[in-house]
Amino acid sequence: MQDKLAAEAETRAAEYAGLTDEQLKIYSTVGGTPHLDGQYTVFGEVEEGLDVVEMIQNSATAGDDRPMDDITMNISVAD
Repeated sequence: MQDKLAAEAETRAAEYAGLTDEQLKIYSTVGGTPHLDGQYTVFGEVEEGLDVVEMIQNSATAGDDRPMDDITMNISVAD
C-alpha cells in the first residue's frame, strides 16, 4: 500500500508548484498526502487492522469526497 501511496504522492506533487526535491523525496519515502497538508491534522497511527483502513478508503463517496454512508470508529486507549 505504501508504494501505491508514494506513487500517488509523486503524481500529485508534480501538480503542485513550489515543492522542493527534498519535499518530494520525503513524500515518496516517508509518506504523506501533499494536497491535504496544511488543512488536516494526523490524530493517530494504525498499528494493526490495515484491512479496515482499506475498507474505509474504498468506500463510496459523494461529490465533496465525503463517504456516502457515515463511518464510525470505536477506539480504546491503553493505560
